[in-house]
Amino acid sequence: MREFVAMPLVAALFLLGITGAEGLKNVQVIVPGSVVINEHVTLRCLFDLDHNESLYTVKWYLDGEEFYRYVPKEVPPIQVFPLSGILIDTSKSDAHIVHLKSVRHEQTGTFKCEVSADAPGFDTDVVQAQMTVVEFTENPPLIEPGKNRYEVGERIRANCSFGPTRPAANISWFINNVQVKPHFIHDAPLFIDGQGGNWVKSTVEMDTDANSFRGGRLKLKCVGSVFSVNRRSAEVQIDEEKPRSASVKAGSKDASGNNREAGLHNPAVASGLPNQVSDASSSTSSSICTGAAAVQSIVLAALLINLGFVFNTYSISSSFSSSSSRSR
Repeated sequence: MREFVAMPLVAALFLLGITGAEGLKNVQVIVPGSVVINEHVTLRCLFDLDHNESLYTVKWYLDGEEFYRYVPKEVPPIQVFPLSGILIDTSKSDAHIVHLKSVRHEQTGTFKCEVSADAPGFDTDVVQAQMTVVEFTENPPLIEPGKNRYEVGERIRANCSFGPTRPAANISWFINNVQVKPHFIHDAPLFIDGQGGNWVKSTVEMDTDANSFRGGRLKLKCVGSVFSVNRRSAEVQIDEEKPRSASVKAGSKDASGNNREAGLHNPAVASGLPNQVSDASSSTSSSICTGAAAVQSIVLAALLINLGFVFNTYSISSSFSSSSSRSR
């Protein structure tokens, strides 16, 4: 009877050691999702061991290649393997922490922590997380509006360029601090320069309305960001173009009925003189013409009178001569 009871107990203890159900627990890794190039980074691998369990080893991998190992029973307990230019501050590293110095682009990838308990179970668990090393420009985005003034109802168009960054940045547009919907935005193909930097360009196109201009101005902002925590922005102001009045657009007619289009082809306007000067000149010219006609009429009348006098004198003389002849 004792053997029957003992055998299941031994079997249960054996299975407990194999599976590690009570040995290694709560393994988790804490890795920042994104870091800026040249920053120092702390990687954490947290776990719990049962009171009757001891740690055998902790190993760290980047994209499947081991770069750090901690074995508490060895002296020294830390081993570092050269990989992708990784620099480790061993004075700040232990079983739970790995301190990386001045991270580079090569450290972008999947970090994996492998924890193993000691004998008899050698329970092992592996957890991983992704980290991206970001290179972010100090320069703000460059906004290029189609023009600096728009009328209400006119379609506004502007470009925004930003870079270089690693990885490529996202561009967001805001009008009067309200984000523009994606269907008004068109992104150009990505450009990569000779140093591997990514340049992005985006265009916004949308019609303005009466609510677009506040106090006669519209604020247009472009934001370039990587992982939403690294961002730069730039802003420009667009002025409202006030439409000209109908009288100015259509022009007016002068006394002769000719159109004067907004000052074009008008000698007075072209010379910078007021219109009344031109009108006064026209009146003076008209008066001169009238005076000249009057003088001509007077001269003509005088000529006619002189001709009549000569004709009458000639007739009287002729009559007198005829009478004298008959008397003789």
